[in-house]
Amino acid sequence: MLDIVAALQWVNDNVAQFGGDPGNVMVFGESGGGLKTSTLLAMPAAKGLFHRAAIQSGPSIRANTREPANESTKALMAELGVSSADEMQTVPVERLLGAMAASAQRGARGSAGNAATQFSPFMDGKMLPTHPFDPVAAPVSDTIPILVGCNTHEQAFFALSRDQAAFNLDEAGLQQRAAGFVGEQKAVQLLDLYKRLNPGKSPSEVYFLMATDRSTRLGSITFAERKFQQGKAPVYMYLFAWHTPALGGKLGAPHTVEIPFVWDNTDIPKVMTAGGPEVKELAAKMSEAWIQFAKTGNPNHKGSPNWPAYTIKDRATMVFDNTCKVVNDPNGEERKLWVSLQAVTLELP
Repeated sequence: MLDIVAALQWVNDNVAQFGGDPGNVMVFGESGGGLKTSTLLAMPAAKGLFHRAAIQSGPSIRANTREPANESTKALMAELGVSSADEMQTVPVERLLGAMAASAQRGARGSAGNAATQFSPFMDGKMLPTHPFDPVAAPVSDTIPILVGCNTHEQAFFALSRDQAAFNLDEAGLQQRAAGFVGEQKAVQLLDLYKRLNPGKSPSEVYFLMATDRSTRLGSITFAERKFQQGKAPVYMYLFAWHTPALGGKLGAPHTVEIPFVWDNTDIPKVMTAGGPEVKELAAKMSEAWIQFAKTGNPNHKGSPNWPAYTIKDRATMVFDNTCKVVNDPNGEERKLWVSLQAVTLELP
């Protein structure tokens, strides 16, 4: 994170020489990039170095804390067979990365229990004095407009490498996974709601919708709620719902699929973004929203419906799909149920 701050400082000092405006810098990222952007929003050292922020499928509500960070450090050093920070500096990067993955698998749990987030910044009282958005939005970034959201089937992406069984669930398998989220008694209520709202969907798709809502989607909503409550700069919420045809369409709208649309660059990842003119149209609309947000702190443009800032009363959300539309509180019943069940993780998987 300090490297990122240093890079932003360089931009601040030098970008005018390249025709840029050091007073209008946007930082945005997807997944781990979203976690980094969230963390920057709580870092005093980054204050004034950027002026807009977008978090795609990576809301960080809480940072790591000292005790689990120490546990992760001890586990990593044990895995490497070293006893000092000086020795750590001599470890080849390939060996270091292998040890990180191995220590995570052995159960040394950090903020989210895996190698991607276990080795992450912790709240040290100085560089990161508070959690980014818990119990409230970090005051250091109160004047920065934020754009935040996720995709409808985030978890399908992670299942490709970790959980192939998730693509072939029967009713019993779905019930078992729902019970794993909220317990057997509450699982009945959870499944009844998702089946009623998603008639004809397979057990696997119901699971991916449910698992995505529980983690990334509810985390993004919590992020937006707390930014709105801060009351000093707008926050805009989106939901990416376009289904990729890749792998026979079984992924829905998985983690990462929105990236080529944001960059208006759908020609390179052809498998994920195959389709007709609607693909180009959606990419043009979505990328222009990011461009306008970078310019002004407001994502609205002539090619899309009016996109109001998010409020807890209306919960206006831009749904990006072949037809883009603003929906107030999409999946609101699911949101309310998860909150009532107190089963939201507020972490990436």
